[in-house]
Amino acid sequence: MNNLKKLFTNRIFYLAVVLVLVMAALAVRLFLLQIADNDTHAEAASKFTEYELPLDAPRGNIYDRNGVLLAGNQIAYKIYMINVEDDQDKRDRMYLELVSVFEKNNDVYENFLGDYLLFPPAWGKKIDDENEAADKKAFVNDLVSSKADKAYFETPQGAFNYMRTNVFDIADDYSDYEAYKIMILRYQTYTYGLDSLRPSVIASRACKATIDEITARSREFPGVTSELTYVRYYVNNISLGPVLGYVRAISEEEYVEKQDEGYFNDDVIGKLGVEKFYEDYLRGERGYRRYVKTAGGEVYEDGYKAPVPGDDLYLTIDILLQQTLYESIEYNVKYTASRRNDVDNFGDCNAGAGVVSDVNTGEILAMASYPGFDNNIFVAPKTDEKAQAAISALFTDPDSPSLNRCTQGTYPIGSMIKPAIAVAGLESGVTDAKRIINCPGYIIVSGRRMKCLSYHHDVALVHALGRSCNIYFATVGIDAGIENVDHWIKTFGLGESTGIEIAEKKGFRSNPDTMDIFEAGTFHKWTDASTAATCIGQLYTSFTPLQVNRYVSAIANGGTMHNMHVSKCVADHKGNIIYETPVESVPTGASEATISLVKEAMTKMIDAYAELQAQLPTYPHYFLAGKTGTAQTGTNEQSSHGFYTGFAPYNDPQIAITLMLEHGVYSGNNFPTVGDVINCYFGGSYEEGFKGLTHHYDRDPATTDGGQRLGKWFEMRGPVI
Repeated sequence: MNNLKKLFTNRIFYLAVVLVLVMAALAVRLFLLQIADNDTHAEAASKFTEYELPLDAPRGNIYDRNGVLLAGNQIAYKIYMINVEDDQDKRDRMYLELVSVFEKNNDVYENFLGDYLLFPPAWGKKIDDENEAADKKAFVNDLVSSKADKAYFETPQGAFNYMRTNVFDIADDYSDYEAYKIMILRYQTYTYGLDSLRPSVIASRACKATIDEITARSREFPGVTSELTYVRYYVNNISLGPVLGYVRAISEEEYVEKQDEGYFNDDVIGKLGVEKFYEDYLRGERGYRRYVKTAGGEVYEDGYKAPVPGDDLYLTIDILLQQTLYESIEYNVKYTASRRNDVDNFGDCNAGAGVVSDVNTGEILAMASYPGFDNNIFVAPKTDEKAQAAISALFTDPDSPSLNRCTQGTYPIGSMIKPAIAVAGLESGVTDAKRIINCPGYIIVSGRRMKCLSYHHDVALVHALGRSCNIYFATVGIDAGIENVDHWIKTFGLGESTGIEIAEKKGFRSNPDTMDIFEAGTFHKWTDASTAATCIGQLYTSFTPLQVNRYVSAIANGGTMHNMHVSKCVADHKGNIIYETPVESVPTGASEATISLVKEAMTKMIDAYAELQAQLPTYPHYFLAGKTGTAQTGTNEQSSHGFYTGFAPYNDPQIAITLMLEHGVYSGNNFPTVGDVINCYFGGSYEEGFKGLTHHYDRDPATTDGGQRLGKWFEMRGPVI
């Protein structure tokens, strides 16, 4: 016991215990560092000794259906700089020479200083905009801390003088302009640092001439290297702007969302059209060069992975037909606007749209929205002030050229809806080929007087459709009931998604449910007058030109709805097909007899329009089947919209055409474009295999007039109640 007591009172014992505990703690710490946390610390250490320089991959090309290039890549060079120990005066001379080479070759180089300070001394855009106070404060605080020194930054000249002398100490033998060029790169290295392992980008789009000069003068530019990069460019771009879309710098939100997919914060990404939809195919896969830094400070390349080019996209578009369609619409818009009068043309026709598709596959052969836009403005560098101004103007233009009117413009389609009403009447059994309805020029519906285009007298379906008789289709629609009418309008895809790869709107069918949406809180009851207005494409009707094209295609091909698509296939960079757009089809369920009769009725339209016949002098008389439409805008101060849709050839349908002139006054103003499209596609004539059509109802006693004109279908304006 005494020995134990003696042990606990011995100072050496306590010293030994402390020593054992310290050694145990060190052993545990050593275990954690060398074994348990080895991977973590090795990774941390590698950050200072290893670096992978990302190598850009070329984006996949986009071609038309015949292999004509629509979007490709221009080769450029990123110029990098690493820190090389050298006298600062020598580095200043190198900076001056680098900037001079860039400017001589019109290269895009990094100039972060220019965001704040320009030369001759003036504030840059970040200080000169609405965020002036915050941005200027951040800029100044990054350079000085003394309150007295901050006074130099009251003026741009004072800021320039202070930075030249106090911050960067640039030699007096340089002119102010030369000093500013040096300050551009000095500011970048001052703000973002300059490492001997991790290079900094000093130019993002240098040309081959710059690379050749830097290579030839390599001893003058120590630490300066380059790598290939690629800049998107678009061919035939204005006519295809909304279809192709564009790429642009990835946003902060997109980067946060997609960084796990391999995106970098300086990537470009598809923002619209097929560039966006097929981003995963088109983007490619970056490569890298791996650099290692030894303990002695030497840097060498230790690995390389080549970038993988993006896949190529082939569209269903025929660029020749596309350009023909766009240019024809452009001409007709301007011509229609120039014919202002005091009756129905207010000179406000400012836009148009057109779709041409293959009726048997849903392939879109041409899709034009006028006015269009130049996609190349979005890939221009930020230093291109003209391009940046064009982007701002694009999204503030009252004519909305950024809107794809084919897929996102929704309109009351007027009489183009009547073939669907014919289907509804035939399928519900309330009419047939022989039913005669008298048209005295008007009809009283639910106490409202509804007008027609003319006095058609006794008329049957074929001639009623050919002459666009409002009374016939209002009567048939009322007899069929809004439920049947709405069912068949929906069945033919109106007010529904078409399946197109690019952004689209669904619009609205005119029915009691839509009335509840548009007139919520207002007591309105659906009446026969509402049905009558729906059956002539008015009231709440709001469809896109693409939906109309799909609907008339289904009539042309015998009753099958195809998904509409602008992409044909995707091929990898070796030319192997890796994806083909599927053709998805849904039968409408309309009988063969119904479709056949409606198709035949649509050919009669040609008889009512001598100006349309004049566009097709080398084609058989009933070669083209179609339907016009003129839709009121609800005001007496705007021209009506003009529409046309149809298909050809009648006996062997191949293409469907849908055209729209916004405030185009009259549907017939589209006829020149109909002729342009037909001639472009069929080459000016069509004889082989065409079978002449003889109508069974050519002796119908109904009168004809000059075709559909602007009219007030209901004499009283305002909503139908």
